[in-house]
Amino acid sequence: MRSVSGVLTLLVIYNDTINTNVFKDESIDTGFKTIFKEVFESLELSNRPSKLQVLKKLESLIDTYITNYIDCDTWSIGGEGDDFQCDEVEDGINLVRKKIADITEMFRRRMVKMLLHNNLNPCIRDCHDHAALRMAAESGYPTIVDILLKKLLRIDTMALELKSVLYAACRGGNEDIVDFFLNKGCDANHTVKYGDTPLFVACAGSNCKIVDILIKYHCDVNKINIGGCNALHKACLNGHANIVDILLKNKININQADNRNRTPLFYACYHGYKDIASLLIENKSEIDVHYKDGQIGLHISCWLWHLEITQLLLQNHSNIDQPVKSNLTP
Repeated sequence: MRSVSGVLTLLVIYNDTINTNVFKDESIDTGFKTIFKEVFESLELSNRPSKLQVLKKLESLIDTYITNYIDCDTWSIGGEGDDFQCDEVEDGINLVRKKIADITEMFRRRMVKMLLHNNLNPCIRDCHDHAALRMAAESGYPTIVDILLKKLLRIDTMALELKSVLYAACRGGNEDIVDFFLNKGCDANHTVKYGDTPLFVACAGSNCKIVDILIKYHCDVNKINIGGCNALHKACLNGHANIVDILLKNKININQADNRNRTPLFYACYHGYKDIASLLIENKSEIDVHYKDGQIGLHISCWLWHLEITQLLLQNHSNIDQPVKSNLTP
C-alpha cells in the first residue's frame, strides 16, 4: 500500500514534523531515509519537493487512491492486527482535506495581499464580468472576502461590488459569507439575468441553511423570474425535498404556473420525486393542472413509468380518463 505510506509521509512533512529536505536531515535515521526515498520515487517526487508539489500530490492521492477504500467493511494498511474501521479512515481523510483547505487558503490569502499591496485594481473584471470579490464569495473564501472588502471600502467602490455578489455567495454555498453580505446590507431580492434572485440559486442547490438565512432577512419567497417560475419550481426541479418543505412553511405559491403552465408538481412528476410530490399534494397542490396539449401530471408519470407517483396521483383522484388533444388518455 505505497499510496497509504505516501499519504502518511506527506502528512508529516506538511505538519512540519520533518523538513522537506529529509535526506540531509541528520536527525532522521538512515533506515527511515531509505523508506522515504522509496516512497518519494513511487510518488514521482524529487528528493527535495516544494510544499506546493507535496500539496498537489497529496490531493491526488486522496482522491485517486484512499477514497476508493471507504466502501469496504474494514481497511487494512499492513499485517495482522493493523485493520482500521472505515469510519476511522474517513475521519482521517476529512482531517487531511481540512489541512489541505487551510494551507491552500493561506497561499491564496498571501497572494491576494501581495497583489493588493502592489496596487492591483480589485475591481477589474474578467470576460464574464466577474470581479475578484464575486469570485471569492462564490468559492467560499471568507478571509479573502474580508481582505477585498477592506480594500474596496478604502477606494469607495464597495456599494457597487455588493450588488450582485450575494447571488454568487449563495451559489458557492458558504453560509457565513451569505450571512455576512446580508448583514452588510445586500439586497436579498436583487435579481440577475432572467430575473433570478439569490433564493432561486439557493433552492437549486441543496443548502437548507442558506435558504433559512435568506428568509430570515425577508427575501420575497414569491418572486417570479421572466420564465414565470418561483423558487419552488427550482427546488422541485432539483429534487430538494427539505427545501420544498421550508418554502411551503413560508407560504410560497404552491400552484404558481410558469410560462408553459407547468407547476412545481409537474417537475416532481416528471423527474420521479415521490417524496416531493407527496409534500405538494399534502399541502393542497392542484393535481390536474393542464400542461401542453392538455396533459396532466398523470400523463407524465405514466409516460415515464414512474409507478409510485402514478399510484399517488390516482389515490388523490387524478382524472384517469383525461384526454390530450390527440384523445390519448393516461
